[in-house]
Amino acid sequence: MHPFISADFQNGKLDGWSVTSDTIRLEIKDPEDEPWFYFVIQGVDQQTWHFDLPGLDLKQAPVSVSYDRFDWIPADSRHANGFSHRFDQDAAVVSLTPPYTNNMLYEFSLWARRSPHADLIPLGGRHLQDPLCLHITDFGEWEDKAVVWVVARESPIQAAGSWVAEGLIRFLVSPHPVAKQLRQTYRFCVVPLLDIAGVAQGESKRTLSWKGSLQGTAMGHIEQMIKEQVQSGARMALTVTVTARVCGAGQSIATSHIGEDEIARWFAHATVTTDIGADSFSAWASQLYPKSKCLTLETAWFGPESALKSQYDLLQEGRQLVHLVGEILGERIRETAASEDPENMESYLPCRPRRERKADASLL
Repeated sequence: MHPFISADFQNGKLDGWSVTSDTIRLEIKDPEDEPWFYFVIQGVDQQTWHFDLPGLDLKQAPVSVSYDRFDWIPADSRHANGFSHRFDQDAAVVSLTPPYTNNMLYEFSLWARRSPHADLIPLGGRHLQDPLCLHITDFGEWEDKAVVWVVARESPIQAAGSWVAEGLIRFLVSPHPVAKQLRQTYRFCVVPLLDIAGVAQGESKRTLSWKGSLQGTAMGHIEQMIKEQVQSGARMALTVTVTARVCGAGQSIATSHIGEDEIARWFAHATVTTDIGADSFSAWASQLYPKSKCLTLETAWFGPESALKSQYDLLQEGRQLVHLVGEILGERIRETAASEDPENMESYLPCRPRRERKADASLL
């Protein structure tokens, strides 16, 4: 009996499939420009299957498998035009990278909203079109605080960027002394997933641009909110863009406001440059507000020695990014950063799974 495969869910993507012996041929119409795949497979318990994807080299791709959409493990082997995996349960989800969907952001935002230090700001009201901003600070007399903007996921396929942004938010609302110090002085506006529409449709290509008029676009709402902040007297302190490599290793940081030694303290293996890119949020903001500082972080699913990162590793990168932001802002955080974590820190920034899916829960 052949397995059953479906991609009929939000962010799911697969154009077709067929089975021959122990091999499943997966079909993607444009693997070079639209490589994203994300599907559920059922009827595979204790079975090994080989997946062929003609035209898509997966040797350095973070192909991942999950039995609960919560914890992701790498496929057993990857090669040119395919991958192989032995499944431990009857049903699993398979994806080019561990995904970060609109539904996942919604569930996370409900958790974040319970914090007294976070507020949710919908940037527009169009369903599956306009992004969500999380406003983080110590509320009270906060209107005059300098503002730090963080925008992630300008391209739908860069799910790793959203994981880093979530880690940044989790750390900022935590009781850690560094988070407290930064919340007292700054207000953070974080957009963990900019291309809502592209992610919902399972797209890969970036279609958003910060060039030209932004009116009527998802970015136009950010532009309007920033203008209102500046007009009210708030200083734009720093803009951060978080992007991600899909295949291969390589982490890079672009900024001209801090030295390589300071960056290496938090991102030891990152390549450092001053080129923030011509069409990024930070590049756009630096032209409008030249006195503000800017930073671009490009993360990757593979770390040193080609070790595949988990989503928990990327959450921790969000914590590192907060520390780097503090350094760029000129805050003295090194001694504070070295202090021991509060006892409940794991509940804010998990390093491993905290729950398991019920055996009868559907993956569709």
